[in-house]
Amino acid sequence: MIFDEVTRRIAEAPIETEPFPHFVIDQVFPAEVYRQICEFWPADSHLTPINETGRVAGRGYTARSVLMLSGPADVAALPRKQRKFWFKAIAWLNSDTFIRTVLDKIAPILEELHGDDLASLSFGARPQLVVDDGYYKLGPHTDAPDRVIGLLFYCPLDDGVADQGTSIYEPLDPSLEIPPNAHARFDQFRRVRTVEFLPNRLFAFLRSPKSFHGVEEMTCDGRRRTLSWKILCRKEAG
Repeated sequence: MIFDEVTRRIAEAPIETEPFPHFVIDQVFPAEVYRQICEFWPADSHLTPINETGRVAGRGYTARSVLMLSGPADVAALPRKQRKFWFKAIAWLNSDTFIRTVLDKIAPILEELHGDDLASLSFGARPQLVVDDGYYKLGPHTDAPDRVIGLLFYCPLDDGVADQGTSIYEPLDPSLEIPPNAHARFDQFRRVRTVEFLPNRLFAFLRSPKSFHGVEEMTCDGRRRTLSWKILCRKEAG
């Protein structure tokens, strides 16, 4: 399969633990696969403004559009060559093998975070294509509590928006806590680093009450194209 090498690289990448568990992989896709991602990226007409999806109403993502990759129906309207490529990508992104690879990689950290509750959790993937336009920004936040890990595959055509990557933050007040779905003010945090938005780079992080991340305000009228993949969890009734 064309994505097997990506799965292997993710499984083998070392995890950095500060200020929260995360890892970065450059050239995560083989060069030919990344070329196809860029070539077959869907036109804007196939994406939906995220504020119209009902998932983030009132939260200010006015510059973000998405295309879900939950199943073949999501890309059925694409031209034939594009559709064929994304069918393959969808099969990989939603496969039990890929989900299990990532869960096995982070298993010790999950045990720390969830303890005895871990056995009662079930897991699934949420992949989507994301385009951020214009002067986009996103204040420090930790993500929704049902998210386990996020993998952000950066997919720009070049390094023109390199400085607009996702940033990692530490609160100036170590005791600071914010609601899971809230976005904090930038002046409440120290920026630890920005993972530059470079072609074919993966930034991945585990969600926790301390996984503060965001995007500094874009300083140019550029575009951020991301293949976003998240594992979500829910507690089984029992």
